[in-house]
Amino acid sequence: MQIKYSKKFLKACNKLHQNQKNELKEIINKLIDNPYLGKNKVGILDYIRVYKFSLVNNLTLLAYSYHEEQIILELIKLGPRQNFYKDLENELKRSDN
Repeated sequence: MQIKYSKKFLKACNKLHQNQKNELKEIINKLIDNPYLGKNKVGILDYIRVYKFSLVNNLTLLAYSYHEEQIILELIKLGPRQNFYKDLENELKRSDN
């Protein structure tokens, strides 16, 4: 499976401590094993799945898309729940223009 990373995702990863990065690697491996773990979104986010997990006792959301026909897992955004979906929608609207 091919893994793609958005700039936003990589920027968020660079802010993590090493123990958080190790936990994130485990989560990514879970998604590689089963890309349907995250919940499908609706509306403008209908092609995105979001997986919720605890990262060092903090609720963290990981937005990703899985392209079954090309076998690509695209990691889009990582962050806390606060404003996560609103920011994600705004980013998608900007990228469409």
